[in-house]
Amino acid sequence: MNANNDVNRDYRDDGRYDDRYGYGMDANARQTALNAGYNQGIKEGRKDRSRGERFEYRDEEDYRNANTDYNSRYGSRALYQQYFRQGFVNGYSDGYRGY
Repeated sequence: MNANNDVNRDYRDDGRYDDRYGYGMDANARQTALNAGYNQGIKEGRKDRSRGERFEYRDEEDYRNANTDYNSRYGSRALYQQYFRQGFVNGYSDGYRGY
């Protein structure tokens, strides 16, 4: 357990962490996925809003693929996609709402 008693993560000597489910992803890779997802999501949300389309992020190709900026050095593609989609939903919501 790390010094701040974070129950969800255990940091290793190489800077990566393992969550309690045994997955691991470098913090920079996680942030890359979140940022890439957010950036793609905000574009799509703004586009849907400007076209008068309904709020629906799941029909977007970028959301479904969730691989923008992915690199195999990041580790698990599935985990990257999870974080990408999380960022995408946040970005889409902001874009659709006019932020």
